[in-house]
Amino acid sequence: MASIAAEGDQLKTLEALRDKIARRLDSPKTAPRDFAALTRHFVQVGKEIESLKVRAATAKNSAGMTDESETANPVADAPSEPLTPIQELSASVAKKRMQIVPAS
Repeated sequence: MASIAAEGDQLKTLEALRDKIARRLDSPKTAPRDFAALTRHFVQVGKEIESLKVRAATAKNSAGMTDESETANPVADAPSEPLTPIQELSASVAKKRMQIVPAS
């Protein structure tokens, strides 16, 4: 974790933290009293990751830097599982977002 955090990439750090929490949740050595707190942290970190991805995609689009062939959209590429409220909001915003086209 320390080496990833030292890189300064917040998204990578949060993803590493999410993975570490997931391993703790799956471990049979995890005390039942810790399970609820770990689950809350896991969900919160997941929301932060989603938020960072949406903000990055939005910033890129609003700066007019997207390429029409670019398909990396964290909302559209999401799994077909039920959406969380933040994912539903993100999807709604993505549908209404206007693409800025540079002047010729």
